[in-house]
Amino acid sequence: MASTSSSGEPSPQAWRSLRAVMTVQTQNAFNDNVVRFTLLGIALIVLQGHTMMINGKPVAIDTAYKNTIGILISLPFVIFAPIAGWASDRFSKRSVIQTCLWAQIAIIVAIICAMISRSIWLATAGFFVLAIQSAFFGPAKLGIMKELVGSKKLSVVSGWMQMLTIVAIIFGSPVGGAGFKKASDYIPDIWMAGLVPVGLILLMAFTALIMVRRIQTTPAHAGEKLTVGVFFRHFVDLREIYRSRPVWLSSIGIAVFWFTGAFSIAVFTQIAQEAYPIDGATAAAVASYCLAATGLGIALGSVFVAMISSNRLELGLVPLGVIGMAISIALAALLPLGSWFYAALALLGATSAMFLVPQNAFLQDKADPARRGRVLSASNLINSAAAIFANVAQYALEEGANISSRGQLWILFIACVVTAFFCIRLLPSHFVRILLKIFMRFFYRLRIMGEANLPEKGGALLLADHVTWIDGLLIGAASPRDVRFVAYDGFFKRGIIGWGLRLFGVVPISSKSARQAIKTTAGAVNEGGLVCLFPEGTLSRTGFLNEFQKGFELIARQAKGAPVIPVAIDGMWGSSFSFSGNKFFFKRLSKFPYPATVNFGAPIIAAEADRDAVRNALITLRQEAYSKQPTLAHATIDALKLKGTQVCLIDRSEIRRTRFTRRMVLASSLQLADRWKESIAEDRVGIALPPSSPSVFAHLGLILAGKMVVNLPLQAADRSSLAKSLVETNISTVITTKAIHEGLSDLPWPKHVLSLTKELRAVDGLPRLQARFRVFLSPRWLLKRRLTQKPESPALGILNNEGNYHFLSHSQVLSQVAQISDVNAFLQDDVLLNLYPNHQVTGQVFGLWLPILQGIRFVVHTMGSHPATPEALINKEGVTAIITGEAGLSFCQEAFKLKDNLTRTVTTFDRPRENGPFDGLKATACYGWVSQSSGLIVSLSVPHPPSKDPPQTGHLPGASGRLLPGAALPIEGTLDDEGYLKLRSKS
Repeated sequence: MASTSSSGEPSPQAWRSLRAVMTVQTQNAFNDNVVRFTLLGIALIVLQGHTMMINGKPVAIDTAYKNTIGILISLPFVIFAPIAGWASDRFSKRSVIQTCLWAQIAIIVAIICAMISRSIWLATAGFFVLAIQSAFFGPAKLGIMKELVGSKKLSVVSGWMQMLTIVAIIFGSPVGGAGFKKASDYIPDIWMAGLVPVGLILLMAFTALIMVRRIQTTPAHAGEKLTVGVFFRHFVDLREIYRSRPVWLSSIGIAVFWFTGAFSIAVFTQIAQEAYPIDGATAAAVASYCLAATGLGIALGSVFVAMISSNRLELGLVPLGVIGMAISIALAALLPLGSWFYAALALLGATSAMFLVPQNAFLQDKADPARRGRVLSASNLINSAAAIFANVAQYALEEGANISSRGQLWILFIACVVTAFFCIRLLPSHFVRILLKIFMRFFYRLRIMGEANLPEKGGALLLADHVTWIDGLLIGAASPRDVRFVAYDGFFKRGIIGWGLRLFGVVPISSKSARQAIKTTAGAVNEGGLVCLFPEGTLSRTGFLNEFQKGFELIARQAKGAPVIPVAIDGMWGSSFSFSGNKFFFKRLSKFPYPATVNFGAPIIAAEADRDAVRNALITLRQEAYSKQPTLAHATIDALKLKGTQVCLIDRSEIRRTRFTRRMVLASSLQLADRWKESIAEDRVGIALPPSSPSVFAHLGLILAGKMVVNLPLQAADRSSLAKSLVETNISTVITTKAIHEGLSDLPWPKHVLSLTKELRAVDGLPRLQARFRVFLSPRWLLKRRLTQKPESPALGILNNEGNYHFLSHSQVLSQVAQISDVNAFLQDDVLLNLYPNHQVTGQVFGLWLPILQGIRFVVHTMGSHPATPEALINKEGVTAIITGEAGLSFCQEAFKLKDNLTRTVTTFDRPRENGPFDGLKATACYGWVSQSSGLIVSLSVPHPPSKDPPQTGHLPGASGRLLPGAALPIEGTLDDEGYLKLRSKS
């Protein structure tokens, strides 16, 4: 029984036990390989020149020894497999493991005694007994894994277990082979030299006895008593495996791996003997290097399997792995002994792990828990028979047919090609799916949330938002079960497209019969499948949720009570397959791999799964995804380190025009951050600055210094608001300019008022140059090493329209940026001009954080402070989007008297009126809304996307935009079916 928590996850005690099991099994495999290659090195020396007669033909004993020892390590699994499986089923697997470890110590002592007596055959007999111990250890260690972690994590655990086993081979082989060679260089007596590595593992064997005490006691299963029949039930156990075709095929596949491994090890030894025919110690060392290179590849391949199979068994890796095995064997056959040859062997190991690990996990998962030990034991019997046959076949090819080692590799290559063809025919959908999943994992950094909400068995209807062409691939990659999608039957007649749809079990529906389509889809759910629909019926070309179609409600009703599970796909707007920038495909990506989130929501009862319920569930799921944010400081460093030479900021707040690259902005901000960490003791700092480049540096510098920024109102009409803010925010340090401070000297300023001009002057000159070199040379992790903020801690203090402060956390500010970035509000080449003041959330988001974090070029400009005209900003700076309110109306009206199409959009967050302030302007005028209850931007309009069938809209007259992805519905308004926010009239 799996030691798991109520959530289905393994308990902490189970994980501790599993770590102990992995440690002792690694040590056990390490010891076997040390003894094996130590004895091989001794045998190649003491048996050199000795022959025996077979069929009247002299045969070199040292040549046959490599095959003999290979047979001896496999033979116990043939002889003792039934009793080993019986013991694993009958007794607690922990007790079996502990007994095996005590036996290991006694056997190694016996081998040491045989070596002291200088008998290679007694030592080899001891090695055979050590292999018997491994035969009993194997079923217990494999069977205990599922008892500890259950099915959910079995594939991952199998990958790690396989990786650690091979790590033991990686280090055990050189310690035995190369270690013996090194010892023989200093100790002339080869028997005494052999005692060095074997004595070392005797000491290590005692440490395993300590680790086994950490393994929790697992239950013994009621089973048959030990009888003579138990020793001879090989064929009974094999017949039990044969009854289940999937289990039988996986057992054969695992045996193919062990045949290939045993054959390859023998060939490696032959290659080493051919290279060093008179130096047995060096030949043994080279053979161990070959095995170590292969083992290193298996370890890396096992890690890859664990990563790619994080939430499900991926049988598609099996054909992919055997194809890689064939390629790597061909390379090894062509390459001379050297670095590239070892690289080919590492590739062979990596692809072999892809071939083996999924089959091991599948076999353990499908075996009956009460008889798992017998199934695994029977599988080990097949594996051992395959390994024995491999050694016999290799010896026959080498001695009987006189085929060179390279020729034998070509024979093995042909066998792998045949196996690959069979596997692809057997697992075509799995093979194509894993290719697509690897593609997804390479190009996308996929985060999966809410996986526990998917039922382990039975049907369910998944309802997902639809943003990109590859949403189905994302959902399929995230789901631990196969997901079936729905497509019109006409697609099934389109050659390779139809073949692919049939391969993945896509549900065909007719576009001419809605009733039949509903019945077909509901039937697929009733058959026990996970069926996914996109209720919007079309891709979003704005980033917002479209209006939901009604068909899914009828399907849910006919699905006989199957749950409806909402699925939100977050972060994909802006990827190549979305319509961001008003086009699909062929877009510059700002990140690689591109981050994406698939969030599975809590099941909804079918009777309650109407359009409002599903829409609200998707909004909630988006909120959950957006809440998983870093801090502003981390995000700022990540953003500004990217494309550091790109101009991001243009300052027109002075008569002189100044341009700043992303690297320059980061360097200046880090300078101030380093200074303020030491000079400002308070965690909360006020800023009273107009929009300007120094204001940008001050905001970023305080955030990077770990401070909370409180923005103070500066407009002439807000003199009383500033005085009120200075009192109510209880800040003791304010950063401003000398002119502002002296001009408002009668206000209740705190004790510490810093002049930003002086602060910037203090870090000018050589420190500025040093900061730029630091930013240029330091990786992101080094720049972030001293950051200590938490995402939920306060970051900004901003005023709402009623004169009250809202304090926004790092996570909330980053969520605002992500929400706006996930709709088609801006293009990559836009130049943004914000006319809202810094103390408002719109001024902070559009005037600083959105352009900084999303790489949008922006212009800072203080209206009325200098003669910078709209013409100078629009013509010379290429401003394409303006964020303003009615206060900036005169500026916009003057701007739009310029050439046509210079400015694309104007967005205001004032309440829409029947006769809007932007009526008659050439640009697209849009609206948004800031919720008074939360102080956050909750809605936004965007320009209409290019006309398509069916058409979609980005804004609507009289509406305050559409609800942003993941934004909560404000109390000030309601939503229509398309997600447009209609504000209630003021009372």
